[in-house]
Amino acid sequence: MKSILRLLGTGLLAAAAAACASGGGDTDSESHFLCHTDADCTEAGERTECVASRCQRPASSRSSLEIVADEDPGPALDCETEWPADAVSFEWSEDRLPRSETGNALAMSRPRLNRNGTVIVAQLDVRDLEPGRYDGHLIRWAGNHLAWLGQAPEGSLAQPLAVSCDGYTIAGRALASNQAYRWTPAGGFEKLTGADAVPVPYEVPSAISADGSVIFGVRTSGYPFPTDRSQAVSWSNGLTAPLFAMPATAGAEPGWSGDGSRLACNLEFGQPFLQSVGSEALSLDLPGDGAGSARAISFDGKVVAGQQKLRGYVWNDGRLEWLPEAVEVGAITAVTPQGVVVGNGMWQGSDLNSEELIWDRTHGPRKLRELLAENGVTIPARLWDFKLTDISADGRVITGVCFDRDLRNDENALNQPKLFRAVLPAGALD
Repeated sequence: MKSILRLLGTGLLAAAAAACASGGGDTDSESHFLCHTDADCTEAGERTECVASRCQRPASSRSSLEIVADEDPGPALDCETEWPADAVSFEWSEDRLPRSETGNALAMSRPRLNRNGTVIVAQLDVRDLEPGRYDGHLIRWAGNHLAWLGQAPEGSLAQPLAVSCDGYTIAGRALASNQAYRWTPAGGFEKLTGADAVPVPYEVPSAISADGSVIFGVRTSGYPFPTDRSQAVSWSNGLTAPLFAMPATAGAEPGWSGDGSRLACNLEFGQPFLQSVGSEALSLDLPGDGAGSARAISFDGKVVAGQQKLRGYVWNDGRLEWLPEAVEVGAITAVTPQGVVVGNGMWQGSDLNSEELIWDRTHGPRKLRELLAENGVTIPARLWDFKLTDISADGRVITGVCFDRDLRNDENALNQPKLFRAVLPAGALD
């Protein structure tokens, strides 16, 4: 099996090894860890004291992933690069996520992938020293580099909703102002809407063109459901351009295809629909009273996944497929052009209220741990409560959040989320 690091970040590994050598760290292994707090340096167990270059000797119980917490965004990546056909791996952020002095990372927004899964972006909510104060920081994981990019304008929580192919343009919503922002290495955080547009209370950017130059989203009078008709728009070169008006009572946070040409959304009373530039809304016409929800749309805009009550479905150009009743769907979060669905649900016979769900029409529903085990990769038993949040367009990479059982008795670490990335071999999902 080829390591994920063969595809991503090998140059960073070499640089880190050189840095460790200059500072007296361990250079006999490819596995190094960069420390970012004094607490990291003195942690008991298999680790040793940090040296001046902030390097640690590798711990055998941890992955070989090297993570850096700083404001350097890391490498730009070619989103046309394909993963080696037999590449398979599971990597997680361990305790390397950015944190405050209290060490409490309390929540993480839904992590998002670029098209081929080489970049992950998310918002990490960190509790500050002052009681009741929380800071939301944008984080970007590319290759073996985890960057802490800071807060959105006005010190707001920076909820990322889309990332370009190379991972160098991130779009999202500043939760304090509910206004759209863009992040780039050159410009940092920038508001998308300029003086050319009439102010509205809510903006939700949800897709980015391949080169990052155009961002697509919705401007609306209310959230999650507006009082007036929402407007689908594009942002480019400092200008806001209207694309089309959405149906009355349509929700304010639709899913968009990767190129921004099509969106999937829901009316206030649960009727899912599709809409494209230059066309009227198309109802998905679910059975019964038609009520249900569209939860995700594929990168090419041809496949929609959602649910009707607790039953999941996949809609593909008018053909409707139902997920088996063995899993009561709690949330569908992403779907591929091939109709592979990821999310969470309640499995019959399980004592857990929610477990990860991966479905494809050949294999039916499966769990991430079982799927990786079938391909020779074992997820550490200490990790649990997986929330699957996104899948790459080719179905090879899955990301999300999990938690660490070993921290359940540590009050300060109990709720610290762990970011993960799973790479599957070609053909694992059809």
